[in-house]
Amino acid sequence: MIDWAAIMPAEQEPKAAEVPGLVQVQEPEKASEAGRSREAAAVPQNLCAQVEAEQGTSYPAHPAAVLLVMAWSRLRGASPDERAALLLNLEGMPPADQVRHWHGVCLLDGLNPWRVLYLPAPQWGDDCTRCTHLTTREEVIGDDRRRYHWACRHGYLILEHGRGTERLYVAPPECHSFDRWYPSEQR
Repeated sequence: MIDWAAIMPAEQEPKAAEVPGLVQVQEPEKASEAGRSREAAAVPQNLCAQVEAEQGTSYPAHPAAVLLVMAWSRLRGASPDERAALLLNLEGMPPADQVRHWHGVCLLDGLNPWRVLYLPAPQWGDDCTRCTHLTTREEVIGDDRRRYHWACRHGYLILEHGRGTERLYVAPPECHSFDRWYPSEQR
């Protein structure tokens, strides 16, 4: 058994109790080996089933909320048990409320949520508007509204950039397979 009091003084303990509305982790009671095997047969094996039975409604965890929870718990130095309790508590809130709640908690503790959720993008890219590897698909929504999807056949992410009234499709820097499309060629 780890002696947390010896490793971490009281002033440095994780402060997960300060977050409003969170589930606190309870230490399991120690039982004999025979008692554990009898209890294991009676207890549901699926942890999601336990949470669903306790709270009534279970929602999927929003990826942004999971990132915010993990960043906040890293900032506060929460234990793995506390992190698990925080992540399981996400199932009790609708996804939009999960993100809204943890956005506010991170702001209160001085952690910028937009820096946590920031995805780095390349600063430059080549034009791939007339590349033969660019495929476009059209879908009809409702009566007459159309939606277009485009993708690279080689699997590269395609970025869109507006320049004045023109729209450009920009390939990432790692793409070196540009092959110009000419309208006169039938492929």
